[in-house]
Amino acid sequence: HVVSEIAEKLRREIFQVTGGCTASIGCGSNQFLSRLATKQAKPDGYFHLEDSKVLDFIGKLNVSDLPSVGWSTTKILKEKGIQTCFELRKLSQKFLAQDLKL
Repeated sequence: HVVSEIAEKLRREIFQVTGGCTASIGCGSNQFLSRLATKQAKPDGYFHLEDSKVLDFIGKLNVSDLPSVGWSTTKILKEKGIQTCFELRKLSQKFLAQDLKL
């Protein structure tokens, strides 16, 4: 796979040029998915989040693992019994707009 070859080459170059610093690389079809993939790749690894696996991958994440979801939003969701992104999908748009101001 070309993407994984490029990522591994880049990781090796970073290690060599910096004298031993490691790098984690995540790839996805957009910036949001790439950020999640990079978090999954840590420490010192590579992870490619394929489009066919996005819903399963995100569904298993805790809502607190999402970028920009802080402690106050996490607390509100936890009070509603929501901890995973799969559970988050069950909430109405009205709740998201009014209670979370999304």
